[in-house]
Amino acid sequence: MSRLKKIIGILIAIFVLQIGVVVLQSHAANENIFTGVDISKNGNGSIIAKLSEDETKLTITGTGEMIEWDMQSSVPWYRYRKLITAIEINKGVENIGSDAFSGCINLKTIKVPNSIKEIGAWALDRCESLTRIEIPSSVTSISPYAFDSCSALTSVEIPSSVTSMSASTFINCANLCSINVNINNTKYTSVNR
Repeated sequence: MSRLKKIIGILIAIFVLQIGVVVLQSHAANENIFTGVDISKNGNGSIIAKLSEDETKLTITGTGEMIEWDMQSSVPWYRYRKLITAIEINKGVENIGSDAFSGCINLKTIKVPNSIKEIGAWALDRCESLTRIEIPSSVTSISPYAFDSCSALTSVEIPSSVTSMSASTFINCANLCSINVNINNTKYTSVNR
């Protein structure tokens, strides 16, 4: 009986230690997003994402390309995506990575600088509270499904610089009434319904 108690005691101790390690790892991973986490494509720390203490504003700073995520649950702010209401991307960042802000259902504003060249697939899909976005003249490519199910969008301005865009870029945007393309764009024309 004594031996069985020792074994059970050891197993309980191991279990408690494992829980402690998981909690510490989880806490450390969550703290990174508040102090800044590297989201640069090459992993050299050239682009940092930081979430405000109130968990509502995400700021992206640095220079170069952002990671292209394979799924929305891979982004460091995934746990907070439904709380984020504002995103600010600073000048120097060159792309909005695939799935970057997917599912940020309460996102109301996003500041996109004139250094962004590409908006990745599903980058802003299901941002259901986003009513408008200014696409800067530096953007040349908007990937398929980039704005999928952005149901609050009513109109979009496409600059003359955009030379690559898919028919599915704005799919399932139920309230999108007009896509106004700059008159100097040689590849696309405006669509209104």
